Amino acid sequence: MKIIKPKCKQEDVEDKTLPTHAYVVGYVDNEFCQDIVIANKQADVFDYYWDLYKEKLQYIKQAAGTVKPNLWNESTPKPPKKPKK
Repeated sequence: MKIIKPKCKQEDVEDKTLPTHAYVVGYVDNEFCQDIVIANKQADVFDYYWDLYKEKLQYIKQAAGTVKPNLWNESTPKPPKKPKK
């Protein structure tokens, strides 16, 4: 499980460029917050957030993403090219 965007805004939740295996987690931590996480199983997300927040966990639902997980690439910097000899 990996947290993509902690304490994100509503427009981030509705982003269609997220992968299909992304979940939105709503919980109360002094105020209502939402995280976007990716995981293979929703049970992994539940276990992690239940251990942290217990009854303050509000919901876990699938994000609005439509990109296949193998085609989705988190913005990672490309390694520099090696000079040719």
